[in-house]
Amino acid sequence: MKGTLRATAACAIVLACALAAPAALAKRPQGINVSQAQKEIDWKLVADKSRFEFAYLRASEGISGVDKFYERNAKEAPKEGIRVGAFHRMYSDGSSDKKQAEDARDEARLFVKTVGRPGRNDLVPMLGVDPPFGPLDSKQVIAWVKIWVNRVEQKMDVRPGIYTSQPIWITSLQNNTYFSNRAHPLWIASRDVSKPLVPADDWSKQGWTVWQKTIGDVQGVGKAINKNVLTYRSVRNLTVGQQRKLQPQVERKIRRQQRDEDKEK
Repeated sequence: MKGTLRATAACAIVLACALAAPAALAKRPQGINVSQAQKEIDWKLVADKSRFEFAYLRASEGISGVDKFYERNAKEAPKEGIRVGAFHRMYSDGSSDKKQAEDARDEARLFVKTVGRPGRNDLVPMLGVDPPFGPLDSKQVIAWVKIWVNRVEQKMDVRPGIYTSQPIWITSLQNNTYFSNRAHPLWIASRDVSKPLVPADDWSKQGWTVWQKTIGDVQGVGKAINKNVLTYRSVRNLTVGQQRKLQPQVERKIRRQQRDEDKEK
């Protein structure tokens, strides 16, 4: 009888935890990501009809693609109390290491020129690491991404985040931990699952920062819109000003964890 009661109690605890996770996430800041594909967005309607607190806006792609609606979105969304951040969609190219490096610098230059220096209350910039990767193999993709993020960090004075999915990161970047060890925030695409799939040893045990978790209709924007949630309780923690403070702390924490793991080996 006692064993049955203990088993029943254990099941109840597991069930309560399973139910609590989605409930807790529902209270975290919700957001969307958009591009010129959505054309002219009614940000007032978005603010009135939803509880979205943030939006990631595509600013550029490749070496010459500037999003036609980026400037408008970046101006109008904040008027309605929605914090914004910019992202770049990479289109890697180059027949040699030298040309690939030039391509990464050119794409970083376009992004910086399009976005300008982000304000303290803007969200950290992001790089979309998504195929196709052109002629690049895994080692070359990793090198390309390093050049882009380092150049953008130098120009914008904040460490950019990375958008990707677990299958892409494992297959095309060999589950690389260079970026997670340097505390680049992770925007993970892992839709319609109860828990996101996170690469690079749970992003060096820091987990995800933004989770692109589902697709749905959004009034004022359109149909099949990507919806996201933050790991933070406040969207303020993903702002440029806050991330400049948080990232060095996270880096130190990662180094301590790695030293402890090395001692245990």
